[in-house]
Amino acid sequence: MNNKTPVMVNGLPGKMAQETLSAVWHSEDLVPVGNSLTGAGITSTNFEEIILITPDSREGEIEGVKINVPKFISVDYTQPDAVNANADFYCRHGLPFVMGTTGGDRKALEQRVKDSQICAVIAPNMAKPIVALQNFMGEYATSHIDELRGCDLRVVESHQQGKKDTSGTAKAMVQYFNKMGIHFDVKDIFMIRNSEEQLAMGVPSEHLGGHGWHTYTLKPTSPLSSCVAEEFERALMLNLFMNNPALKGYKISNGEKHYETSAVSPDGNVLLSTGRTNEGYFTITHNINGRNVYVDGTLDAIRFLDKKVKAGEKGKVYSMIDVLKE
Repeated sequence: MNNKTPVMVNGLPGKMAQETLSAVWHSEDLVPVGNSLTGAGITSTNFEEIILITPDSREGEIEGVKINVPKFISVDYTQPDAVNANADFYCRHGLPFVMGTTGGDRKALEQRVKDSQICAVIAPNMAKPIVALQNFMGEYATSHIDELRGCDLRVVESHQQGKKDTSGTAKAMVQYFNKMGIHFDVKDIFMIRNSEEQLAMGVPSEHLGGHGWHTYTLKPTSPLSSCVAEEFERALMLNLFMNNPALKGYKISNGEKHYETSAVSPDGNVLLSTGRTNEGYFTITHNINGRNVYVDGTLDAIRFLDKKVKAGEKGKVYSMIDVLKE
């Protein structure tokens, strides 16, 4: 394998696992391990070179994999209900991992890694522009606790029909808004999985099978909360859209209507914007078509984690914000 970093992509034949594996295969510094953990009853994949390992045999077969490839990074794009069991498996067998799968008990997931001899990157979203948004939200919420109280919140997220759980990114964003004083339960996140509704809202037909559209609408309920929300939006615009390395190559524009500011990726498949509605509500939107931006972020996470492993780090959980900052 020369000097390339071996990577075991788990979750085949899932779409994200397939696209990540393909990207690893075509990269200059990474190389696939010839095995992939998969679900019960799955016997085939589009990659003939990859041998699938099912749950009933993985405890024994992983030892053979480790003999052939002593050190490798695992990437998990499996199913939400497998997250914690998979993390336990990785920890017990000393396999540092990138967890791209959402769902599961996230607190237990992180604690399992902290109690282990490995380190991991765990993130609900691998897209660097969205990670930059989360970084801003986290820092702003910490320094502006309860300042958005008096605002109501509506969260709408749309993903392909095959995504069973609520968006992990939307859940994380809700936590930031909660910290800023908005009472909103993640159970009230409005999920859209119906293709007719998705087409009506503007999702391109070719991306119905793979997209992530999110809109957060702030509704001020008083003149004071409106002023505070406007200050929040201005800070978001200045800190997120101006000279942000995560948006390198993106087209930044300022719309005259409703004070909208937006960033669009070179291929047009990623949109990040903030603005106001006709009713005076404040909105944050991040729409992603396809999976390329997630795959790019995943490869960055693999490289980041490989450096931490080689540096001897153990029992540490990293986020995509850590990856982005480095």
